[in-house]
Amino acid sequence: MSAHDHGAVDREIARLLTRGVTSSSPEHRDLWDAFARAADGGKRFRPALLTATHGALGGGREVAAVQVAAALELLHTAFVVQDDVIDGDPTRRGVPSLPGSFAQDVQQRGASPAAAQRYGEAAGILAGDLGLLAAFRAIARCEAPAPVVDRLLDLVETTVHDSAVGELADVRLQLDLRSEPQPDRTEQSGQTAQSAALRDALAVAEFKTAVYSFQFPLHAGALLADAEDATLAALDEIGSLLGIGFQLFDDLLGLFGEERRTGKSALGDLREGKRTALIAHATTTAQWRQLQPLLGRPDLDAEDARRARTLLTDSGSRTWTEELARWHLTSAVSSAIRHRLPAALVHALSTATDEILRTADRLLPSQPPSAPDSGADPADSSPADRTAEDTPPHLTPAYRASTHEIPAHRSPATTGSSS
Repeated sequence: MSAHDHGAVDREIARLLTRGVTSSSPEHRDLWDAFARAADGGKRFRPALLTATHGALGGGREVAAVQVAAALELLHTAFVVQDDVIDGDPTRRGVPSLPGSFAQDVQQRGASPAAAQRYGEAAGILAGDLGLLAAFRAIARCEAPAPVVDRLLDLVETTVHDSAVGELADVRLQLDLRSEPQPDRTEQSGQTAQSAALRDALAVAEFKTAVYSFQFPLHAGALLADAEDATLAALDEIGSLLGIGFQLFDDLLGLFGEERRTGKSALGDLREGKRTALIAHATTTAQWRQLQPLLGRPDLDAEDARRARTLLTDSGSRTWTEELARWHLTSAVSSAIRHRLPAALVHALSTATDEILRTADRLLPSQPPSAPDSGADPADSSPADRTAEDTPPHLTPAYRASTHEIPAHRSPATTGSSS
């Protein structure tokens, strides 16, 4: 995103946040002010992806693109705030999260820890609702023709629904960490279980992250540029690849990243026992019996967390996940080339991919020179040498379920209304 577009998006976000203060109630002002603080800062990469897509496809609705990009940032903030409630996360980026700050405030005024937590969670849910409403309203009133606005509203509605499904699935996966092989389990049934675990983890990555962080900005930018249905379908596929790769790296940072650099808790994901693709792979390794008791423990300390990271590295699960993440990201660019998207859009996607990879390389501590192979290899070739059609054999079920099969609400059959 150019400096001009970045400034325009920030100004539009500020306008939307100022407009949202319509009540004289102190409680409402406290909620909205806290939401505005949560929306402040950040790289704005989602708005950048939207405006870059619109421009690369020859779009001429710059004002509307900025308006929708700003609305997307409010949508993102709403999801983040409610995600902190769902994850029980009192901090974000090294400072109290919105739920954490409200809980902290009332506890300092005499509330019990349990009551303060409940109050903070209520504030997070309600502030997120206000942000979602503001995002919908901004898109509904953007300066685009009515048929385009209708399609944008359909897109944001299905995006919110899909993201809700992804959040709930993420929590549900944490409730079942069964991975001990049953005495009568055949090798084939074991492979089926492993494939299902991976499919579930990748589906969460797609619905929780890819749909709104990558598919939405690509699709919305293209809609504003009056792109053809084939282009929209290609961008949905690319968005899935980018989003899954991004989430896989985010999962790695949640376990291996340094908290002071990432702003993410170094213990949160382990204590929650999050069932990510990294953990799904670990269940297939010899280290799993030692690792399993360390996951999902609210009292996990720094030493046990260090042991868990060592086991995930020694098992090969960390290397496997890094390669899988890189495969998805490089496949997104390959897909753009294969679909013959405009050179400017391929360049924008390459830039986004390079930024994700640079961030991961900068924030992830280096590994030992080698790690034992655990038998569940992403593929035999280097990720950079693969295309989206060179799907690693053991990924085929999950990949087809989550990436190659475009959800019905985004298929050409339902996106072909007049624009």
